[in-house]
Amino acid sequence: MAKLAWVWLLLISISQPAQSDEENASQNWLNPNGHDENFKDIYTIGDPVTIRWTGWDSAYTDYYMDSKTIANLYLTSWNSSDYSYSRILASTVNISKSGYYDWKVYVEDEPLSQTSEYDFTFIADGESYSTDIDHFYSPGILIHPQSTTSSSTSGTTPSPTSTTVPTTTSKAASSSTDGLSTGGKAGIGIGVGIGGVALLSALGFLLLRRRRRQSSQEVTGLTEVSGPSSVFALSDGFSQETKPPPQELSTGYQVVPPAELSSASGR
Repeated sequence: MAKLAWVWLLLISISQPAQSDEENASQNWLNPNGHDENFKDIYTIGDPVTIRWTGWDSAYTDYYMDSKTIANLYLTSWNSSDYSYSRILASTVNISKSGYYDWKVYVEDEPLSQTSEYDFTFIADGESYSTDIDHFYSPGILIHPQSTTSSSTSGTTPSPTSTTVPTTTSKAASSSTDGLSTGGKAGIGIGVGIGGVALLSALGFLLLRRRRRQSSQEVTGLTEVSGPSSVFALSDGFSQETKPPPQELSTGYQVVPPAELSSASGR
């Protein structure tokens, strides 16, 4: 009876590590992190992703890969019962050592339209993928298609900003300049007209005033010179002689009036 109990405990101790290894195999994934819950990591088509792992020792490779250590890295659909998909990403990888693989996220349009839930796994080199075989599955990941709306919006938004704003500003500036130019021209024209009239008026006034001053000087510049000829000296150096007044006849002469004719007939 004691021997049977001992054998039973031995079987439990042998089976327990195997069960523990099966549960913890995914924890050797670094990216996606094997300690995280499923679908925490979300990728978009075209994103650069570095897949990392720490490597699996013989306890895992013996159980999952029949002691093989060279395997191929696969991308597979998470729920194969709903939609089965698999694609090789890297070949002949030694999974007994730590490693990584740089991947640009890509899934064909058809499978991506069927499911967005995927995972990574290693399959022994020379074997094909099968859902009936246990693998080193990573935590589940989500892959979304690239958003055409956001990409087109981001591509077109800067264009109107860079063209519309300068165009509007230049138009406003040009219209403002034209308005000032027209008003300036009108103001200059009116100012020139008024200034011309004022200048001509001033010149006419000065000329008239000068002529009056010269006439006054000519009149006041005449001086009377006493003498028998009554000569007036002009201010410009010329002289003019006036005629003397008429003289009375000398009294030494007798004026005889005409005599009356005598009557010859005696009538």
